[in-house]
Parts: sequence; C-alpha cells; structure tokens
Amino acid sequence: MHYAKWPLAAFSHGGERSAYGGRGFCAHCGARLFNLQAEPVEIRLGSLDTAPNGLAPIEEGWIQRR
Repeated sequence: MHYAKWPLAAFSHGGERSAYGGRGFCAHCGARLFNLQAEPVEIRLGSLDTAPNGLAPIEEGWIQRR
C-alpha cells in the first residue's frame, strides 16, 4: 500500500464517499481512500485520478513485521 501524508488544511475531495471511524471509503466499491483520523491526512495514492510527480519515499512503515 502506498500512501502520502498531506496537511489537512490543503486536503479536499470530491465525489461520493462513505466513512467509518474517520476513514474514507469509495461509496461504490468500498476501497480505502484516505484516513482523516491523523494529521496530516493519509491519502492512498492509488485512489487519485492523477498521480503526483516527484514524490520520493521518506518513511517506511510496519518494519517490525517485515
């Protein structure tokens, strides 16, 4: 899973979504879109219409369970 952290003040979304526990899901297929529980917002990159350019990894998660 690839995600980016985005400042909440710079985050917006459109279209239909469902929510549960601060997490946003596609209202049609149930795919995870973003997590509004955290600051900054965690956005699933695969859910974007246009992929951003120039992103580079700066952090690795779940490394204890590798």
